[in-house]
Amino acid sequence: MKAPDTAIGKRIKCPKCDEAFLVEEPEAEEGFEVIEEAVPAKPKSRVIVVVDDDDEEEEDETPKKARKGKKKPTANKPIGLWIGVGVVALLLIGGGVFFATRGGANDTRWVTFIAPDKSFSLAFPEGEPTKETIESIIVGNKDDFKSAGEFGAWSRTMGNRKYVIIYFSTVGGEAMKRVMTPELFANKAIDLWRPGQEGPFGGKTTSLTKVTSDGILAVQLSGGDTTKGFVCRVFYLNGRIYMMGVDGEPGMTSEDPKAQAFMNKFTKGG
Repeated sequence: MKAPDTAIGKRIKCPKCDEAFLVEEPEAEEGFEVIEEAVPAKPKSRVIVVVDDDDEEEEDETPKKARKGKKKPTANKPIGLWIGVGVVALLLIGGGVFFATRGGANDTRWVTFIAPDKSFSLAFPEGEPTKETIESIIVGNKDDFKSAGEFGAWSRTMGNRKYVIIYFSTVGGEAMKRVMTPELFANKAIDLWRPGQEGPFGGKTTSLTKVTSDGILAVQLSGGDTTKGFVCRVFYLNGRIYMMGVDGEPGMTSEDPKAQAFMNKFTKGG
């Protein structure tokens, strides 16, 4: 009779004669040698997917100790989304810092200068300006400026450009201060420095127009000669005449981006 391998070593009854006998392991057939016994394959673990109204998660039948350390994702906290938001925020903050510190024409770093008497502030490119005197900054008749009384000047040289601001008190004393206004001064400046006339920074004026600097009416001029050019603004404020601009290479126009960036950084009151 045939019996399963699990019956080896057990006593069973013959279904025909009812005689009990011991089931022994059959002898290997001649010509074959048993090298190793087959090892029964382990049953595969099953994966059970549990779905309910609130969460979707996978659970297996691995013992709890083997699963220790695996944390269930916290509900309503999309980690991937928060990481993405964090990266974008860092980029925006980084970009904000970059443009705040590198703003202006050609990504120049501007350093704010505040006048000693707090009357105005103005940003200069890449560092603090140097204080000038009438002798060091004025090219024309220096005596005219000496008679004006109050005088202040600062400049910073970058390459072949010189960034300058000059102020001096109105000629004529208190009587002139009482009648002078930004509008009156602008009209006088247009008549004095009209195209073809000598400009405030040397060379002939080629263009001029009325603009505003921090809400102050000003006259913007540009010009020069074969050796240099200039773009500047002149205006009247609180008893002073201000001249600020860039003295640089020939061919500068009134729309020169570096000059415009510099002059637009003037703020009255410091």
